[in-house]
Amino acid sequence: MPDRRIHCLRGATVASVIAACRLPGIALLVLWATPGRADPPSPPPCVHEALVAGLDAARAQAAAGHLRAASDALAALVGSCDFAVLAWRDAESIADYRAVLAERAAVHAALGEHEACLRILGPIAVDLSDSDDANPSKRRALGLIDQCQAGRDARFGGFSRDACTLVADDAVAAVALPAAAVPKGSDAACIAFEGLAGDDAFMRLTETGWGNRAETQRHSRRLCGHAVLVTRAGKKVTRRTLASPTDGRAFDVGFCCNVGRGTLSVDAATRRLRIRAQGASVCGGGSATVSLDEVYQWSARALELVDQGTFVLR
Repeated sequence: MPDRRIHCLRGATVASVIAACRLPGIALLVLWATPGRADPPSPPPCVHEALVAGLDAARAQAAAGHLRAASDALAALVGSCDFAVLAWRDAESIADYRAVLAERAAVHAALGEHEACLRILGPIAVDLSDSDDANPSKRRALGLIDQCQAGRDARFGGFSRDACTLVADDAVAAVALPAAAVPKGSDAACIAFEGLAGDDAFMRLTETGWGNRAETQRHSRRLCGHAVLVTRAGKKVTRRTLASPTDGRAFDVGFCCNVGRGTLSVDAATRRLRIRAQGASVCGGGSATVSLDEVYQWSARALELVDQGTFVLR
């Protein structure tokens, strides 16, 4: 028997197709198909009326304390609106869309989901970077970025940043391990980053192209630094290169150039290393600024990514 839901595709708007095809049964379709009984069609996605209506409804849910429902509603609203379509729409709709994104970030902040908040706010801050500092949308976005970054930082309050005395000054970055994390039989230990290529190497690669995925991974291994566990027992200093993960931005040729501008911190209890840096959104190019913030678990032989918070901010 043919699927009767196919009739929802005949003579319907995009919005009505989405709504009709997601609802079980045929009753609503009959109403739409019967002259004089159809409700006014919903406005298509990505226009002022639809965005404002969805935003008002989500704000009402959030004000009533239904934050998760508001978050889900805003996610659906954003998902229905392709920014590529917005590019040729009026400025009012684009401003509405940014307002929806900012509201979604604010709800994530209220839920304590600071990484999600920052991921959403990155593109807004970039779009507003050239606008007047008095622009209320810009002020709100930047204020939320500060709030959500502070929330994320609070998760890592136990991380230390003591200077390492076991590596040469030409190390990209280094941090001393707390006594509780020093390997057995050693007097002191550090984790250091070494081997990071200079900015000119990343610029040359941008000019020639990264190639396919396998070639990009090869460039990452060649240009990005590697982590080294340095230990000292008496006068003997031992160095062991830790295997780099394949899913960390600190080891990705598109972002790793920023590690040299950043800081390392460690938590002895969890054996975790945090890498924070700001710099070019794309190594060798990119006009925006990326905030690199990642946490890795270290062992005697490797690093493993456990928390990623890389955001394009401005």
